[in-house]
Amino acid sequence: DSSYQSPEQVLFDPELNPYANTGVTQGSTSTAGCADINPSSGYGFESFENTSAVQWEEHMIDANGNPTGSAGNWSYTNTSVHSNLNTNHGDYVLGSASSNQGAYDSQAAHTIISGQESIIEINITTGSGMLSFCTMLSGEYYSWDYLYIYLDGTQIHNRYSRYSSYDVSYYWKSISIPVSSGDHQLTIKYDKNSQTDTNYGYDRVFIDALKWPLPTPSVNWTEPTVTDLAWNHDT
Repeated sequence: DSSYQSPEQVLFDPELNPYANTGVTQGSTSTAGCADINPSSGYGFESFENTSAVQWEEHMIDANGNPTGSAGNWSYTNTSVHSNLNTNHGDYVLGSASSNQGAYDSQAAHTIISGQESIIEINITTGSGMLSFCTMLSGEYYSWDYLYIYLDGTQIHNRYSRYSSYDVSYYWKSISIPVSSGDHQLTIKYDKNSQTDTNYGYDRVFIDALKWPLPTPSVNWTEPTVTDLAWNHDT
């Protein structure tokens, strides 16, 4: 029979990532927030509603590349008091340090100047699946303000504000990447390279709607024991 297929061995690897695409997926831009990221079963979700269940560390780096010793330079921002800052999830978002000047002053907790970097490192334990979060770069139109994103020390995304109408005002974009089970560090950095006053954007990076696959309990699997049996017609 030409349609007959011989038996084949099937291997099962519980640690294998089920996603064929191992790269970063970017969502479309929107002023309303990231509608493609929402709570779902089996996933953790953080919308930074003036509090958070996830843990992180914060750093400020000066123009010479040295730590400034400033902790707490990222802060919650209430979108309901800013007419051009929106979100699909609650009222608050988490934002970097800012120049706090210009037409889009968002009252950041810490002031940043040209040449400095505002960094947050989020530590999270995940299962295997998609890690997603919502990002906004709102920088200077005529200069080079950057958003850098790293996962476990490897850069996975960057973009800049120069001549970019989407990254100088109040547009959100989702970022998603497959992760394996284990401990991970998500690092988000605002690299301030322009003048400290702006009439184009918030001079700041915002994040919102962090979503990650929850770890699954470990299962102790034991190889089954097979007993060979022989049958006769009289037994």
